[in-house]
Amino acid sequence: MHRFTQGKEPEKKLNTQYLHLQLLRIDLLIRKAVRRWELSGQDFSEKFRGLFLSEKNIQDILNRPIGGNWGTGINLPSEEIEQFNRLQTQLDEELVAICEEAKQNGLDLMLDQIIKLFDLTEFEFDAFLVCLAPSIDTRFERIYGYLQDDVTNRFASVGLIFDLLLAPSLDRLRYFSSFNNQSNLIKNELIKPVAVIPSEDKPLIKQNYFASNEIVSWISGQYLPSNRLYNAVRLSFSGSAISPENDIFDLPDDFTSLLDQHPFLVLYGQDELQKYHIADHIAGSADRPLLFMDLKMLDVSPIRDPKILDIFFRDVKLCDAIPVIIGWDNLFENSNDVHTLFQRMSEYKGSIIVFHANSWPIIRNESQTIKPVVWINCNQPSSSKRLEVWKRYLGNRSVIPDSDLEILAGQFNLTASQIQNAVYSANDLAFKKGIPVSIDDLYEASRSYSSHHLNSLATKIQPRYRWEDIVLPEDGLAALRELTNTIRWRSVVLDDWGVGERLMPYSGVSALFAGPPGTGKTLAAQVISAELKMDLYKIDLSTVVSKYIGETEKNLERIFSQAKNSNAILFFDEADSIFGKRSEVKDAHDRYANIEVGYLLQRMETYDGVVILATNLRSNLDDAFTRRIQFIIEFPFPDEEERKRIWEVLFPPGVPKSDDIDVDELGSRFRLTGGSIRNVIISASFLAVSENSPVTNNHLVHAIRREMQKMGRLVHDKDLVMPHKEGNNGKNSK
Repeated sequence: MHRFTQGKEPEKKLNTQYLHLQLLRIDLLIRKAVRRWELSGQDFSEKFRGLFLSEKNIQDILNRPIGGNWGTGINLPSEEIEQFNRLQTQLDEELVAICEEAKQNGLDLMLDQIIKLFDLTEFEFDAFLVCLAPSIDTRFERIYGYLQDDVTNRFASVGLIFDLLLAPSLDRLRYFSSFNNQSNLIKNELIKPVAVIPSEDKPLIKQNYFASNEIVSWISGQYLPSNRLYNAVRLSFSGSAISPENDIFDLPDDFTSLLDQHPFLVLYGQDELQKYHIADHIAGSADRPLLFMDLKMLDVSPIRDPKILDIFFRDVKLCDAIPVIIGWDNLFENSNDVHTLFQRMSEYKGSIIVFHANSWPIIRNESQTIKPVVWINCNQPSSSKRLEVWKRYLGNRSVIPDSDLEILAGQFNLTASQIQNAVYSANDLAFKKGIPVSIDDLYEASRSYSSHHLNSLATKIQPRYRWEDIVLPEDGLAALRELTNTIRWRSVVLDDWGVGERLMPYSGVSALFAGPPGTGKTLAAQVISAELKMDLYKIDLSTVVSKYIGETEKNLERIFSQAKNSNAILFFDEADSIFGKRSEVKDAHDRYANIEVGYLLQRMETYDGVVILATNLRSNLDDAFTRRIQFIIEFPFPDEEERKRIWEVLFPPGVPKSDDIDVDELGSRFRLTGGSIRNVIISASFLAVSENSPVTNNHLVHAIRREMQKMGRLVHDKDLVMPHKEGNNGKNSK
């Protein structure tokens, strides 16, 4: 088939010669008709010809046979007949020669394609050529005017077509069907009626036609959409088709054989770029272009104007394209429209691709054309497919190791569209810094292209801590690293290894951090967030719980809905406010409290992201809840050695300190959590700077007194005395 972007000179030359010879054939028919009119006594130079009838004209009309014209019954001289026959024979030989040359070169001549594509009869093809002639050579306009006895009528009427192509008889009546709305010529708008006054009802035999501009443009080697489709269609040639063995998206194993059955391919899901790539892959495999039609861009719905689909599928045939329908979602307000459109499209004999956000039930009945439907899920690709997308858009010049990209692909469940844009944004970040794209640029871009709608429902926490900043028992640290690795590699294990398909219906990760306030639960969440380079959002569950029945569930649903596809860690603090021991139902309040807990458990299990819950009292959580949590990590009150380590870790290196500070003694003397130690250091620093002094033991002891008072603990001076130290709250203790 003809490819607009691949038309080579020999092909163009043959098509031009063939068109020229076919028009000469029509020209020969016109010359015969003109000659007969002349022999019948018609004077083409007569000034008012066609505008009045003389007595002789009337008599000549009465003498014409039914279905005849002025030249009907006029015999040409034998020498003229011989001359016309010689010219006809010469044309036929040249036409055969061009067809043979095209065949030897494996080319389909464009005019012959029209015959094959639209199943035209010999009469219909010649009628098309008669209508085409004035669109290519304006000389035909004046000749048509004279042959139709009306100098203002410059397009071919059905009557003129009959006169040129058919013998005069009532047998012409059967050819009227070639000009009804369902005929191949009219339905496909190969020829179009000349616009008339709306109130004027013209007999068909006087209706004038011309070859549509789109067809003339196509014959010249250019695709021109109809005015009905102009803003809604786009012709796309496959320039980056992925070979079948390297296809980056999941297609059915028997995909090639499925295409042989010319199905209705529904690419559904949220990943638009994946849909385009699959369509491009199909086009590349078939070595055909894609013709897109966006239903949203049409001025009139194809339900209201059925002609739109006729013209679209005509263009599909002309371009030898695979049709792709987008904007289908807009029709789903009316199920009858969907049903009607699906049936009309099913009448097309080739494969059809449809982009849609979701799948939907297809309703058929016995009278309908049954076209097979193949559903292809185009939601987030698996981690291995995401890795291929990252590599594809980064290109061969990327210096980022595949191992780093594999981790990135596993952690961020992005669509192909988001990955593409993330790569572009990462390039922008790198360009600004004047260095090649780094893995950190890709992480930053990935976070920005994740769907974050949580700012109104949660607080985004900027991670400030790393592994060296957290102090926990060895087993707790090991559990945190196991949690981190589970988040990092979950896509590989669940998707690529098939664990998710057989054992886990959802890819979410849930964890419970249990321990007294200030023991490092929030800090641990920040450490994980920093390690994985994922955003961290903190939700205070105490603000979610409502005394009004059903409001808590609505608040939770809003949070999880907004967090969908966010690729962020959700950190629920104050979980005790909702996860307390579920008691026996004694009243409506108990019953709805249990419903709230059950709803959250269910929502956590169906959530594909990362959820971390923090509670002060694990004992308040019932067994049914803890069984459904993947990780439960204890944050115990720090012992003496851990407190010493916390003092060392939390003291910022830039804080000036006096020599009398001994973190070992601070850790052993005062039973404080990490959160309280942090508060003490902050308070002591402010005390010191107000005195223009480095932080001393005296400042720390004073800050410890304030922290204990804040916690409601009784504080005696003797409790604050540190043996062998100067500056014990202003007293010398020796």
